[in-house]
Amino acid sequence: MRLSLRARTLVIVAGVLLGLGAAIVVAAHALTLHSFAALERREIRRDAHRVRREIEQEISTLFTTASDYATWDDTYAYMQTRDAGYVDSNLIESTFTKFRVAGIVLLDVAGNVVVARGFDPRRGASRDLPRSVVEAARGAPRLEPGGRGFLRIGGDPWIAVAAPILHSDGSGPSRGTFVMLRAFDAGEVRALGARLHERLSVHRWNAPGAAVGVAALGERHDVAVRAIDAERIRGFVRIRSEGGTSAGLVRLDSPRTIVLQGRASVWLLVLALGVVVLAATGLTLGLLERTVLRRLARLAAGVRSVGARGDAARLAVDGTDELATVAVAMNDTLDALARAHDAERAAQDKLRRTEEGAAQAQKMEAVGRLAGGVAHDFNNLLTVVSMHSDVVLADERLPPDLREDVVEMRKAAERGASLTHQLLALGRKQVVQRTALDLDEVVRDLCKMLGRVIGEDVDLTVDLGGAGTVLADRGQLHQILLNLVLNARDAMPAGGRLVVRTGRSHLEDEASAGGDAGTWATLAVSDDGGGMDAGTREKAFEPFFTTKARGTGLGLATVFGIVTQSGGQIEIDSEPGRGTTVAMRFPSLELHAEATSERHRPGAQSGTESILVVEDEEHIRRLVGDALRRRGYRVTEAKDGREAIEVFARRNDVDLVVSDVVMPRMGGRDLRRWMAEHRPDAKALLISGYTDADDFEDVLRIPGTAFLQKPFRPDELARRARELLDTRA
Repeated sequence: MRLSLRARTLVIVAGVLLGLGAAIVVAAHALTLHSFAALERREIRRDAHRVRREIEQEISTLFTTASDYATWDDTYAYMQTRDAGYVDSNLIESTFTKFRVAGIVLLDVAGNVVVARGFDPRRGASRDLPRSVVEAARGAPRLEPGGRGFLRIGGDPWIAVAAPILHSDGSGPSRGTFVMLRAFDAGEVRALGARLHERLSVHRWNAPGAAVGVAALGERHDVAVRAIDAERIRGFVRIRSEGGTSAGLVRLDSPRTIVLQGRASVWLLVLALGVVVLAATGLTLGLLERTVLRRLARLAAGVRSVGARGDAARLAVDGTDELATVAVAMNDTLDALARAHDAERAAQDKLRRTEEGAAQAQKMEAVGRLAGGVAHDFNNLLTVVSMHSDVVLADERLPPDLREDVVEMRKAAERGASLTHQLLALGRKQVVQRTALDLDEVVRDLCKMLGRVIGEDVDLTVDLGGAGTVLADRGQLHQILLNLVLNARDAMPAGGRLVVRTGRSHLEDEASAGGDAGTWATLAVSDDGGGMDAGTREKAFEPFFTTKARGTGLGLATVFGIVTQSGGQIEIDSEPGRGTTVAMRFPSLELHAEATSERHRPGAQSGTESILVVEDEEHIRRLVGDALRRRGYRVTEAKDGREAIEVFARRNDVDLVVSDVVMPRMGGRDLRRWMAEHRPDAKALLISGYTDADDFEDVLRIPGTAFLQKPFRPDELARRARELLDTRA
């Protein structure tokens, strides 16, 4: 049987409301019963604590009585004279049975029993005190605190108090101990319960009737509560004897009056909630039928009518609520059908352009890979040309006309090297190389092309203040400046003033310099755009954070990474409406003068050390080896990394390895890692036209490692080898 939408809606709404009501009723029932049970446990625990305090009060009162007798001068005199008249006149049953005292024991200072008298509090008569009780009384002075508490005698708990026998003014010396004992038996506990209007009983610790209480108290608690069944609940009080051991427990029995009354109240509450839920469900269904479902049925009938006629008919709009809005929207939809065809065509055109863009991106990726491969082989060829040119030019007998031809040939090789750098940049295969650069010169060269980038509506001002020389990568400096200039341009959509400024700053203390005091080169880019608020400034250097509609959020993050990687510092000064200034500081080479003085000694290119040349291209391997031999070095050659390891196995005098990076069998990266583990004393100069490994930077961080970009000249090779050999490991 298929139900209409109207019927299904009514059934679903009714089911949801009834289910929700049932959940509320069940939750209310559980929570309310839990609250009554928690209240009951608190009440029983409070009564148990009251029983415990009453027991402590009984012990304290008995101790006060014992102290009065112990500090009586007649008692003090008796302990000296042992006059029997004291015992017959003062230690009589009529006096002590009213305190429910079951025994009195007087001990001398040595702990020997002087007097032991027993009483029957129920009959008010004397009786013999069992020997076990007398012996146990000798331990009463050790009870804590202050000689009062419980003794375990014959498995039963006894209240015991012990007071030192002194003069009435409390002076000594002590003549012994006055001990009073009271049996804490069923009669004593019943009397205690009568006073407290509680039903109490006492049990030995290991008795069968105490098993529930022992489990509830555990090893640490002195008071516990445990529900026995649906109608009974019990409280338990631990009785501790000498040494803190358990001598027994007092059990408090109580009916579960609170829970039983609460259960009756909860059922009344559940009944009331059920009536409310049923009434709310009926009212909701009636309102839903009247205000929504009937109108929805009329709307459906109108839609079928419009579809059947197939003309420009429209739905009737009844009211201004959501259903009326649906009717208006459907009428708008009918009006929009004519425009749908044009929208579909536009979407197809956009999809075609997207596919063309994706194809172009794939082409660029392929071009990048091809560029890297071409640059690798081209750099090897240029290395041969450049090194042969320098060898020929080193011959002083070369005729002048031929010398000019060779110089032109070397210049062509240098132009080819520049071209390979561009190819490597296209393929993203270049290696970061930090060299000594004049910061003013780098900024001046780049600013010549910035006019075409920022547009005619931005006034560019370049203020070069003699920043000096820094150790950095030229391409990275270009990227820093270009990113900041483009950000400044975007911050001034209507045009404005852009200032690029260099200079020098001298910091006296290391804290302000970030680790090195001295001279620093500064670079700042300022604009008079809209500026940034505090929240934007705090996140400006975070990757992927951008305020541009189409920004990537990588511009300032890249700048921050390059500056800090170069040992510099960067900060932003910006306020809304006041523009933005990004200021950077780079360590001047003056900070590294001591470290660099040895590396840049003129003429330091020769030596007598042992160098292993590893290169798979034979002609390059021979050229490199000959260039080093002409400068006095002892050179051994290998065609790949594995052959180099065989050389290390035969010789232990290799000081430096000059190795290509990309070679068959084992390349320069893996060879350098092997050397770091097996020959850490040998240094490595890696040479390559490009590298496509993601971990190449990690290899360059190995101590005693340097990189030389192909193509290179013999003098440059010799200088870098000498620098690396002179560098302390």
